[in-house]
Amino acid sequence: MRGYCPEHSPVSACKFTGDNYQEPPAVFRVILVIPVCRPLPGNEVAWIPFFYDPKANEDDSACYPCVPHEIYCIHNMTRFLFRYIPLILLASLSWPAAAEIGGPMPENASTSSHGKGWECDQGYRAASNGGCAPTGIPAHAYVTNSTYGRGWKCERGYQKVYDECKFINIPEHAYLNDDGLDWSCERGYQQSENECIAIRIPAHGYLVDGSYGPGWACERGYRPIGQECVAIKVPNNGYLFDANYGNRWRCNRGYRQIDDQCIAIKIPEHGYLADKSNDRGWECGRGYRATAQECVAIKVPENAHLVGSSYGSGWRCNRGYKQKNGSCAALDIPEHGMIDFSGNDWQCKDDYRLLNGACVTR
Repeated sequence: MRGYCPEHSPVSACKFTGDNYQEPPAVFRVILVIPVCRPLPGNEVAWIPFFYDPKANEDDSACYPCVPHEIYCIHNMTRFLFRYIPLILLASLSWPAAAEIGGPMPENASTSSHGKGWECDQGYRAASNGGCAPTGIPAHAYVTNSTYGRGWKCERGYQKVYDECKFINIPEHAYLNDDGLDWSCERGYQQSENECIAIRIPAHGYLVDGSYGPGWACERGYRPIGQECVAIKVPNNGYLFDANYGNRWRCNRGYRQIDDQCIAIKIPEHGYLADKSNDRGWECGRGYRATAQECVAIKVPENAHLVGSSYGSGWRCNRGYKQKNGSCAALDIPEHGMIDFSGNDWQCKDDYRLLNGACVTR
């Protein structure tokens, strides 16, 4: 139940009228920010915003639900700690070094360019004693005025080594990278420790870009062996195949690879050339099955039909027949029985069960 406020009374006079726990509306819980526990007669409290003004809120609109004091302090204050303290800590950690600060302005500080307060000059950072301490940048560095890190970075052409900026020694045939923090070798050269060594390109090879590998590749029709480009030997009835592995050639259609040669495929009667790869290179037509070198006709018994499966007998009994000793025999369905889902056997109807080859009542 809700609390109530006597007429023209501040929130502190709110009386609790029941035992049910009730929180203020969600939107009001947000603007409260820090609720205040105020004991009331009967060990009760009211929700009171920290900016509450009794004189300006002496009407019923300022009265909010009351809750028992123990529940309020344990539940709501615990919830407040878990909900808001992490946000406050996160905000304090991300506060910029040059953020405006209140209090007397110390040395090496200036009035904030926005809002009130002051901020440390460039080259200085806010210190724990309330002043502005120098960032202490080394030679060949510049101030970043950042809230994290050391507050400085090395100039272009220099590299950070501990607390110093060391000059980057660029070897012959190298150049400074775009970020100014390292170097790379020119095209046609490859890094070897602290030097740039010319890439040796073999005959029938060409230069390639890349930070790994030898720095060169072979022309089509050649493959790398050691430091050379060796011609690929393509057999008769074969053709070059672009790949980075294997023999790099394939046999023409109608031929298959045997060792390093392309041998013509012998297609038997009732067979045809197969595009898919297999040991034979051919398949049998419908109604035939492949043996070692032939296509043998599939013998379909009476009351059966061909199936397109590449395994099994190659045929199947028609519905109402069951395969038996290489033939199709008619199903002998007992009373109260019916053909099952396969079409090649039978089962008892729903209200019956199988017993000794017959369908009996359940």
